[in-house]
Amino acid sequence: MTFRWMAALVLTGLAMTAQAEETDLIDDTEQPWVEVKAALPPFPDKPDWVRFTVTSGTTNQFFIDVGSLHVTSDGVVRYTLKVLSENGAVNITREGMRCASHEQKLYAIGDDRTRTWREPRNPSWQFFRKWAINRQLNVLYDDFFCPDRIAVRKVSDAVEALRRDRPIESLLSGSHKSD
Repeated sequence: MTFRWMAALVLTGLAMTAQAEETDLIDDTEQPWVEVKAALPPFPDKPDWVRFTVTSGTTNQFFIDVGSLHVTSDGVVRYTLKVLSENGAVNITREGMRCASHEQKLYAIGDDRTRTWREPRNPSWQFFRKWAINRQLNVLYDDFFCPDRIAVRKVSDAVEALRRDRPIESLLSGSHKSD
């Protein structure tokens, strides 16, 4: 009986050692996020500006050049944004949005007269708050680019949602068919 007991202990020890060695082969450490380095696109030559609604609390108009919209392999949604103020001032920017972290980055500022980009001094990822002054970021995040905090899988879905000025979730759920 003692022999069986010792044999069971030895086999249990061997099994635990094998399991521990197998677990060591799995790398479960989270890798740090690395941004894809993407060159600035040319300044929009023939942009396809699509207006989207932000809130009734602003007189500014907001547009995305849907031809500039894409998602890079690092999960960043990149786009060109135009803001038109009620007195006619135009701001064009090249931006990126990280859905997983609720961050935005300004890549370039456009000059509509010279049709060129100018890079900002210190481009960095900035967390944007839910009710921040730049409400257009939250609308883009919530309604068009980041359903469920994940970058839109198909750019064509985001483009269609922008064209309809309806949240992407209504498009994906099929409720847009009643229009």
